[in-house]
Formats: sequence, structure tokens, C-alpha cells
Amino acid sequence: MRPGFDPGRDPLVSRAGPALAAILAVLLPPATGRTQGKLDQARDQVRTPPSSGESESDEGDGQTPYDGPGGSVEDYTDVYSQSDGTADASLVGYTLGFLFYVPHLLIEGLDPRYGRFGGPPYMDGKRGRMVFSGSPWAPPPEPRSTADGDLLITPEDPAPEPMPPGASPLALAVSVEYGHDLDDLYKPAARAMVSTSFRLGIESGWTWFTEPLEDGWDWLVVGDINLIWRFAQAEAVEMYSGAGVRLMVDDVGWNAGFNFTYGFDAFPVNPLVLSASIDLGHLGWAFVVHGRGHLGVTRFGFEIFAGWDALLIGDVLFQGPLIGLRGWI
Repeated sequence: MRPGFDPGRDPLVSRAGPALAAILAVLLPPATGRTQGKLDQARDQVRTPPSSGESESDEGDGQTPYDGPGGSVEDYTDVYSQSDGTADASLVGYTLGFLFYVPHLLIEGLDPRYGRFGGPPYMDGKRGRMVFSGSPWAPPPEPRSTADGDLLITPEDPAPEPMPPGASPLALAVSVEYGHDLDDLYKPAARAMVSTSFRLGIESGWTWFTEPLEDGWDWLVVGDINLIWRFAQAEAVEMYSGAGVRLMVDDVGWNAGFNFTYGFDAFPVNPLVLSASIDLGHLGWAFVVHGRGHLGVTRFGFEIFAGWDALLIGDVLFQGPLIGLRGWI
């Protein structure tokens, strides 16, 4: 400190001090907390294998876990052996059709559309961020005749409309956000998605959980990296799905697992953007479900959004509101 300097009398410190204290009071957790927090509970779910032993009350009672009013375990085995799996296959087929084929049919029609990216949403009079060389649900071409007046057996397809100038085969969306668990737990996060005109892309999101404890701070990072496929696309909506790896990292080590993702970005009306996604997978020994949704307002390629995020690791739930900023490139 320089000689004669008094922070209490410095005009800059006196003016900025109260504002800085208010900001830190909102962003930082209190100095004291629980000795055992939710992050430790999540670690236990991920790293502790489930108990495989039977309870003593179930031993020596003369019944298997499958015996009951409906019959013995042999009866269930006989019924299962007679099943050919047709019902399960039909259920899988209906589920895949509902999740992928029906949205594709409703959004794109019978014929897939080729599109590129024309910049941020609603820029240059666009509905969303994609531009296309043709319109959906295009009627079949009319029969045409040759110069001699003979009818062509196969009508000629009309030439596709030219792609608007400046359309790019690549697009990038990057966001940073701040969330709260409503339980003395804070979770800043960052997400990114790379999209291509041939529908493949990469999507990744990472959340840094911080929690106050009596002896200091606890932290945990959870994220995922996915290869995605944009299975339905139009000016007003883009739907994607994919799979990849989910990771958890802390000062002890890291754990990995499988992740499946399914989501969409919709552009209903200028300047609104609606986004939602759900992830299913596992981390170590724990089943993981991650759902999020938010509504934003975009201007000049930047979107301010607010919504809700919920992450279930085993039976430990982290959920709360979020606010963020996303850039569309």
C-alpha cells in the first residue's frame, strides 16, 4: 500500500465497494454449509456398486424372490420361453417411428431437404438460421412434351432453386450460463454445438458444480460429448439426436459412461428462440437423466435466455433456474 493511502477515503473504493459487495453476495455462497453435501451423495451413486447380497429376512423362508400368487419361478420361465419377442420388437419400432420418422415427416415432408446456414436466426429476413434450395412438400412436376409434341414418359424435374449467396456448410452455437440448485449449490456451465449441411455435428455441454461446506468448498464437473444427427430441419425448427460419452471429474479422479441425447431448437417468431433437450445414460454405477429447456430473445446474433435445468444422478437430483447468453455463428 502506498504511503498515506486510506481505502476508506478513496472516492473510487467508496463508490464501487457497496456495488461489488452486493454482486459477490449474489454470486458466491455463504461461508458455512453442510459437512456432507449433495455432491458427495452424487459421487456415492456413481462410484459405489449396488449391494448384491440378499437380506437375512429373505433367507430360509422357503420361497424364491419370484414365488408369489401368480406362480413359481418355473411358471414365469415357461411363459418367457414361449415368447418370441414380437411385442418387444413392435414397441421399439413404434417408439423409433414416433421419435424420428413422424417429426421428419411433419417438418420436411416425404423428400429430404438440402439446406445450408445463412447466419444467425432472423438475420436478413430469415425465419431461423437455415436456408434451403427448395420448399417442403413440393408438388410433382407437370408432364412435359418434346419439341415434336410427343409426351415425355418421365417428366423432367425442375431445376433446383439456387442457394442464397453467403450460405455456409458450417454453423456454430456457443453459450455460457449460470444456474442455481436452490439448495446452496451453484452451477455455471458452457455448451457448444457444431452443425454441418450434411446433418452431422458435435454437441457438448459442461457444468461446474460448486458447493459450500464447513471446511471449505466442494466442486464437481459433469459433462458430455456427443456425435449428433439433425434428422429434421426447416426454417422454423431443427431437431437432432445422437450419442456419445458422459464424464464426471473431481479432485479424486474421473468416471465415464454412455449418453444419448435428443433435442430441438425452434424459431417460432422473431426474435424468440425455444430450445429443449433430454439426455439418458449412465455414469459409473448410476443411471443419469438430464433435461433442460429455455426461451430466449436474439438480436444481431446474440441470444439472452432463461429456463430450467434438471440433472438426476442415481437418486440425487440437481435442478433449478438458469440464465445465459448464446452466440450464433
